[in-house]
This record gives sequence, structure tokens and C-alpha cells, in this order.
Amino acid sequence: MGIVHYMLIILAEFEEWKAAYEAEQSVMFVKGTGDRTTEECTISYFQCNRSGVFRPKGEGLRRLKSQGSSKINHHCTAAITLTVNHTTQSVKAEVCHTHYAHESRLGHIRLSEEDRLKVAGKLAQGVAFDKILDDIRSSVSDTFKRIHLIQRKDINNIERALKLEGGQRHHDDATSVAAWVEEMREKGEDSVALYYKPQGTDDDKTGLKREDFLIVLQTPIQAEMLKRFGGKVVCVDATHGTNAYDFKLITLIVVDEYGEGFPVAWCITNKEDRVLLIEFFASVRTKCGMVRPLWFMSDMAEQYYLAWVSVFDSTPRKLLCTWHVDREPYSSMSRGWRGKLLCTAS
Repeated sequence: MGIVHYMLIILAEFEEWKAAYEAEQSVMFVKGTGDRTTEECTISYFQCNRSGVFRPKGEGLRRLKSQGSSKINHHCTAAITLTVNHTTQSVKAEVCHTHYAHESRLGHIRLSEEDRLKVAGKLAQGVAFDKILDDIRSSVSDTFKRIHLIQRKDINNIERALKLEGGQRHHDDATSVAAWVEEMREKGEDSVALYYKPQGTDDDKTGLKREDFLIVLQTPIQAEMLKRFGGKVVCVDATHGTNAYDFKLITLIVVDEYGEGFPVAWCITNKEDRVLLIEFFASVRTKCGMVRPLWFMSDMAEQYYLAWVSVFDSTPRKLLCTWHVDREPYSSMSRGWRGKLLCTAS
């Protein structure tokens, strides 16, 4: 029992030293293999976390992180060998400080256990994700640490690992979304999920392919706002590159009585072709009825306007978003686009 107690003290002191060393050097060491134990001693091997080959998991639907994989497809020479002698109750740590084939980058280091527990404590207290992120990033001083690079995904992973999540139905995102949609369907007319098409199945009725993903969302207040203000102008805008799956968020917007844009429906999809947009607008029409605005605003992509016209059987005048017009070099515009711009301005 004395040896076990001594081992716990030794390992706690070693982990404390290791955490301080990793923070100082902006590196991380992980166990590559299990411990080797004999009657005399226990030997633990820690290797640089950058060692190894990147092996994607699942079906390859997720995008690689912007900084790339932490694995360098080589074996880094940096390592720590920890030897605990049971007979003499002594400990020895042999460290190779030299790293090979990579530079020290905070973005490729995992959050420390201490930082994870701090975040978990705030989650357990019910602190919102945005508040946690704001507090962490506002704490940046002269010393920049891995915790300051934390993202919502990191907080999600901590919440999931410690089983603190409330809204997530399953650790697999696709399964979680499907479970949530099924819950929404049980609400009948009060459901905010107007349409759902997961990846992996064909939909012969709509023409959506196996690789297509589409979910249309609209709350009751959004439906009422579309009915009330949809006769004047509707806008459609897409947001790109905000998630690991490269899905797009397409938002349908009206202008309220204060001249402010108000989102009246959302569509999350893997692409923006006419077939998917038609299904988006058709789902909105089923919920809200025919909407015939005087004006329709979008970017320069034709499929938005064409899909709207085919679904709502109306031909509103088309406006182009000024941001897209300003960004598009005039010299690169075709004669057809110039004519449309002049017509819009008239």
C-alpha cells in the first residue's frame, strides 16, 4: 500500500512538471504505447503528439482543419521516458528535447487537462458558450497560450466528453440531427423543421441525390413575419465556410416596418443549385402560402431568382446586393450583366 501511495505522489509531481514544461515549450507529449512493468520498475514512454500518420475517420465527409492535421507523417525524435523504481522508490525522467520535421505551433497542441476542467466547470454552472469564449480571449496578456485559441468546437468536445450537453442527442452529428428532426415532427404544425433530407439516401420525388443534404427551418414568428412583410421585398443570402462539413446557411429575409432585415426562414445545405433551392422555397410555400413580393434581392447567381419564380409563380423585379456589385470588377462583367444592372437602377 505504501508503494502505491508513493507512486501516486510521484506521478502527480511528474504530471505537474510535464504540464509546466509543455506550456513553456509550446509542445505536448502523449503516451504512444502502454507501460512496461516488471517487479523492479515501471517504464512509461511519452512521444511528441505530432508523431504519426494522419488517418481520417468515418466516410470522409468532414473537412480537414484549416491548419491541417497535427500529424507530420513522420516520427518526431522528441520524447520522454519515465522510469519509476519500485525497490528504491525513486523516479527518473529522460527527456529528448530535439523535435524533428515540425515547428512548435500552438494550434496543433491539445488543451491541457487543467484548461479542460476550467471550461467544464463553467459549463456545469450554465455559462453560455459565447461568454466562455469572451472571457478566455479577453484574458490574453503578454503570454499567449493554447487556451486562447479555443473555439466553439473545443467547448462542444469538452461538453460531450464529460456528458454535460443538453441539446445534443448523439455524439454523431448526423444521428443527433435526425433525432432532433424526429422530435420536431412529433409537434406537428408547431414543428420548426419544415423539410429534412439527410445524406446517404436518394429522393426520387424531389430529384435530390444521395450526397445532398437539406434541412429547412422556420419558427412560427418567422412564418407570420413573412406573411406580413413578404409582399414588398424578399432577400436571399448565403453564408459559407463556417462549419467542418462545408454546409451553407441560406437565409430568407424580409424588411420589417422599421426598415430592418428580419430572417424568416433558414436552409442548411451542402450546395446551392436550383433543385435544392426549389425544395427550400417549396417548403416555405407549403407553410406560408403564396408570397408575391415586388422586389427580389440576391447575389449575382441566377439560380436564386429562377427557383423563386418557379415556386411562387411570380416575377418580382430583381435587385442585386450592392456589396456584390461593388466587389465585382466592372471590366469582368458581361454585356448581359451590364444590361441587368442598368435595368435594376432604372
